[in-house]
Amino acid sequence: MTPNYFVILSVEFRSAQKPMKTLYFFVLISLCVVGYSPAQMQPEIEPHYTQNIPFHQEVISGGYYVDPPHHIEGNPFLFTKNFEMGNITLNGLSYENVPLLYDIQKDQIITFHPVHRKKTLIQGDKINSFTLFEPTLTHFIRLKENPGFIHHKNGIYELVTDGKVQLLCK
Repeated sequence: MTPNYFVILSVEFRSAQKPMKTLYFFVLISLCVVGYSPAQMQPEIEPHYTQNIPFHQEVISGGYYVDPPHHIEGNPFLFTKNFEMGNITLNGLSYENVPLLYDIQKDQIITFHPVHRKKTLIQGDKINSFTLFEPTLTHFIRLKENPGFIHHKNGIYELVTDGKVQLLCK
């Protein structure tokens, strides 16, 4: 274990500018104080992290989703109001087997926060693509811009066909 080094110095000034000199001296000494704490190596803590935190923080870092009123018939979700397992790519990083819901009315992706047991929004600007496995394999991508289309919102489109030409569905 490496020791911590701290310097404590007390000086009394006898002048009319005592508060200013004291503050200046305190700031100067604060900048000179050096403390060293050893950091843990990543390979040592990674198993504990993945055991205690089932999802990466990037996936569950949004705000809570507010369900639509119960007196309205139907639901705003793509297939059902139950979470479906899927893969999602956020900021270029892929996450597998994540519970997902797609609110097609608000164009929002929702996941389940495992600790708070609440529906959590995934920030739309972080999403690159996602895939839902059930009831059919459905792949979605995010387009940054679609000027002139009033329903663009977060820019999530179903990728129906991919090749020389992409067929997208909103």
